[in-house]
Amino acid sequence: MYFKTSATSDIGLSRKTNQDSAYISDNFILVADGMGGYAGGDLASKIVVDYLSKLDLASDADSKIVKNQVGDILDEAKMTFGKLIGQNPNLNMMGSTITFLAIVNNELVLGHVGDSRAYKFSGKKLEQLSKDHTVVQQLIDAGKLTSKKAKKSESRHKLTRVFGFFDIETNPDIELFEAKAGDRYLICSDGLNAFVPDKVIEKTLINYQNNDEACEKLVDLAMRNGSTDNITVVVATLADDENAKNVSFKLGSAASENEENLTKIETPPAASNQPEQMKTEQSQSEQAQPKHAQTEQTQTQQAQTQQVQTPNLKKEFWSIFG
Repeated sequence: MYFKTSATSDIGLSRKTNQDSAYISDNFILVADGMGGYAGGDLASKIVVDYLSKLDLASDADSKIVKNQVGDILDEAKMTFGKLIGQNPNLNMMGSTITFLAIVNNELVLGHVGDSRAYKFSGKKLEQLSKDHTVVQQLIDAGKLTSKKAKKSESRHKLTRVFGFFDIETNPDIELFEAKAGDRYLICSDGLNAFVPDKVIEKTLINYQNNDEACEKLVDLAMRNGSTDNITVVVATLADDENAKNVSFKLGSAASENEENLTKIETPPAASNQPEQMKTEQSQSEQAQPKHAQTEQTQTQQAQTQQVQTPNLKKEFWSIFG
């Protein structure tokens, strides 16, 4: 089986840069959303994509091999984070969500950490496969908050887990699902699902069976609803036909291969209180950007071989990333 995939990544209405990244191949689709409001969000998502795009999904692989391989690859990515932080302490809060689907021996392997999402669309029904790693989701699971009230909660963007150089578990959860030809899958950053309800996403996928058109329409809906975040949308159909194979490509921050500006890392905004010096989104202070500025130059910095100093991140995680 193969993914027949369409994808797009848009800077959105308020951001100065696109901190989302994505990777597409015939058996792997991935979205990584760099944490907004912190230095190096675009760099974090690009590193995630650059490393995970090396995943070897050979025909003789199985889910256990893939899970171990993902762990090994992300351990290397984490060390790259650490080296960069050692060079530039302003990057000490850099992190990224990870949500991917991989085809392994007619099974689907879902990897997920953070609040990007993976959906299955089958029989005209949309089903969320991933579970958000957020404070709100924890409250819902504990029966302390309803799904309806969660949509208006001030804590809906507070992450409990995300990938980065932190002293907590940061690697994605891994789950297996049956792969069935004809089913469609949507992976997106929260620039889509935070502004477009699931019912509207479902209706859009019903009305737009062409994946290119579905991606374009979903981004348009997010923009019309005032999305203040970057918007990355990947829509893929499982197909048996080898002619459905995709050419591998990257989007968003990961699409930039320009290595000339690797040392240009922005200093994060000044904070009013310590130690929560990098708290919340910057979207209110950012100027609106033109629509469809899809590929931004990545602010990156080459890793050097030097001793890594681990930042002090013993605080409860979500209170830092609120």
